[in-house]
Amino acid sequence: MIAAVWACWLFNSFLLMLILLNFLIAVLCASFDTVLNEAIQYEYKAKAEMNCDTMLIQKVMGKLNPFEAVILSCKSSASRSSNPLDKAIESIKISQEKIKDDMIKGI
Repeated sequence: MIAAVWACWLFNSFLLMLILLNFLIAVLCASFDTVLNEAIQYEYKAKAEMNCDTMLIQKVMGKLNPFEAVILSCKSSASRSSNPLDKAIESIKISQEKIKDDMIKGI
């Protein structure tokens, strides 16, 4: 009788451990996917900020030479969700306007 109780307890512990480890693996995979997707967005945001900072530093130091630029843009909906990239998009738009103004002024 005692052996059957121990066998039942061991089987229950093994089954519970197996289920919980599978659950843990699923949670870790989901969080890894989230981090991986956000990493790409933050990488582009950091690159856009570095471009803007470099241009401003060159402008302040008087080393900003006239250049031609090609601006690629797309039409998007007016209503946007609260996205962490909204700030980066706004800074890119501001930089684009500055570049357009500089090109018109002929700096």
